[in-house]
Amino acid sequence: CNLLTYHWMITALYVMSYWVKANVVLMIGKMCLIPYL
Repeated sequence: CNLLTYHWMITALYVMSYWVKANVVLMIGKMCLIPYL
């Protein structure tokens, strides 16, 4: 197994999970804030 490829795969997974979390927080924030606007 190529260590560099493994490192990039882990990095991509971290970035994707962080992006998904940010999107979920943004969606929940919109759903919570829209009724008050």
